[in-house]
Amino acid sequence: MGAPRPLGALLLLPLALRGRPARGQTVERVMSSGQMRGIHAVLDADGDGQASLAESTAYVERQRMAVGLKQAASIMEVMDTDRDGRLSFAEFEHDLEHWKHSDEAKAELKDEFASFDSDKDAILDSTEVVAFLSFVFRFRKHDADGDGSLSVKEWLKGVPKASPMNDEKATKKEGKAIFRKLDMDGNHKLSAAEFFAYDSGTFAAKEALRKLYEVADTDTNTHLSVDELVKVRESPKFHNTNAYYHLKSWISFEEL
Repeated sequence: MGAPRPLGALLLLPLALRGRPARGQTVERVMSSGQMRGIHAVLDADGDGQASLAESTAYVERQRMAVGLKQAASIMEVMDTDRDGRLSFAEFEHDLEHWKHSDEAKAELKDEFASFDSDKDAILDSTEVVAFLSFVFRFRKHDADGDGSLSVKEWLKGVPKASPMNDEKATKKEGKAIFRKLDMDGNHKLSAAEFFAYDSGTFAAKEALRKLYEVADTDTNTHLSVDELVKVRESPKFHNTNAYYHLKSWISFEEL
């Protein structure tokens, strides 16, 4: 396989800078009523006419995993020799022989494989594969001291030195805010799992969902009706937000 290939996941960008225009830039309303109704039907898994926050959260988790699998396809094309969509330890071990890593580094990666194998069958299923590849090709690059976690300092090194407005201070401040949200156990470190929530785009998608429900859920019952979702297009609080751009991407993903 040679040198490891990048997974192609999102770079370490502050949430407010990801997929949004520069300050003052305007966007046109491109989501039609039909598209909004279509994405509502996708979010409303039980078909009761109300897309609950739980249903929408489950959708974005599935959607981000599907995107991750697509991004990992070129790597799996090489590693997954039996083409079953999974990665066995034997397949990984064989591929690892061609990596330009020290024997010690290779041994560590073999040990880490087991930590992602939840059912201990020496095979990573599709969801486990995406998380493992994120660890191998993304997390380890930022883990400078090799302790298996990311400190705030290590995390911020992955954040661009300047925002689109060349405001490095604001970028760093937002980067720290994201770190705190990702640090679920409050130990001031990011584990591989906590990092994966970011690297997979799931964290950003859930933040966008929260914004969407904040703006669109006019009766505050944590459910969105079709009418509420269609009407949110008229809200100035919706445009130029992460909710707008993520909703637009979900519509595109579903080919609505």
